Amino acid sequence: MWRQRLTVFKDKPEISLLREMSTTSWRLYHVKDKSAWFLDAFAPEGAPPSLGAHYDSLIKIPDIICPEFEAFLAEHPNKFDSFQIYREILHEAIFLSQMFNTQVLSSYSDDEESDFVAVAEHGELKLLRFGCYTEEIRQLTRAEAFAVDSHITAIHVSDKEIDINRIEVYEYLTYQAQKLPNTPIMLYPFHRYVEGLIGNLVVFKTLWSSSDTEPPNLIFRNAHITLRDQFAVVLPDYTADIDDFELIAQYRFRPSLRTVTAKILGDLLTFLHKRLKKHPLTILSSLLLLIIMVFGPNRALDENHSSKNSFEGSCLASGGEPRIDKSLSKITPGLGKRCVIAGLSYPEHLIPAVAGDTRLIAVHYSQAPCQADQSQDCMLLDGAEFQEMIAGFTPQPDTRGVLLLNRTTLCNKTGPAECAADAPVFHYQLQRQLLVSSGSAPKVD
Repeated sequence: MWRQRLTVFKDKPEISLLREMSTTSWRLYHVKDKSAWFLDAFAPEGAPPSLGAHYDSLIKIPDIICPEFEAFLAEHPNKFDSFQIYREILHEAIFLSQMFNTQVLSSYSDDEESDFVAVAEHGELKLLRFGCYTEEIRQLTRAEAFAVDSHITAIHVSDKEIDINRIEVYEYLTYQAQKLPNTPIMLYPFHRYVEGLIGNLVVFKTLWSSSDTEPPNLIFRNAHITLRDQFAVVLPDYTADIDDFELIAQYRFRPSLRTVTAKILGDLLTFLHKRLKKHPLTILSSLLLLIIMVFGPNRALDENHSSKNSFEGSCLASGGEPRIDKSLSKITPGLGKRCVIAGLSYPEHLIPAVAGDTRLIAVHYSQAPCQADQSQDCMLLDGAEFQEMIAGFTPQPDTRGVLLLNRTTLCNKTGPAECAADAPVFHYQLQRQLLVSSGSAPKVD
């Protein structure tokens, strides 16, 4: 499969913050004489930039609610299943543009019709393009089908017997969702083409030629066109000269041995647990289970900050099992994201750690009536009531969003008597915030 994922900054991102937010290794390139910085997958020294040959985000990206996007989807419930949606791309553009105070393009395209691109500036969605659905317009007559100058020469292979006299050639129209600056998201005709079979011969022809207003038969078109229009950069293909891409910085992500060991032990414990349900408890399996149970909780104490930048990594580094329930997070953002340690469930900001441990966390912030006093509103972080202070952050009425926090553990909350009574366990320092007013579009704070 051919695929391409791009993350492009209009201004040079803060390298130290970029490292703090990383979930894997990366390289940062600057396009000479252009205001464009490409975040690219890591490669051996001397290797050229891959220009988006990775799939997952290189940066820790929380789920973000974009009311305008959700309203558009709600308007088309019957066609939703056909939409080529990549929410992480949308979240990445909005989140990074706010965190780094600049314009960010994020896109994912492949050769199976996915072509999703989003551009945000200072936390506000500016541009959006993605494929939606295809509708059949009409079936071509026999004469029209034989007259098609097919762009593809191929034979259809099937287990069923093929009727060589069959003529099934149709004209199709695809639609695309598009948002331009200061406009809502709307549906537009995107591509008209002919496709079908004459016997076992494949017939395909695009009916729109390449121009500034009509889409060509080009993979990754949305990303290329948007990058050209917004960043004045013409993206080269994989064989093109890329001398204009200058390496600015690189980061090598190195998970610690303890973090890797923690995951292996966790997987082994799960495997043994399933086996012991079906088979009698043998002496060997009992010993293995005992060793894991005794030493498992202590595998958490990892000093390598870079290995804890994702929720899963943070949970594993503390000896826990990350669990994500998206259905709960739809009710309250972050509610379905919990780390289970020794049978107890922790939201990300309360995951136990040793004194002095510092990690970067992204949490969903909202407000709800306090459990003790329903007449007062309390802060919720990932759906859990939060009564402590966050340095640099002042709660605002009727707001919700995402907070990027530096969390430092003040005492060893790894046992029942290691923290003084009523003493704070963690110190929280606001790094960046992305807030939205309830029922409105994102706003800059």
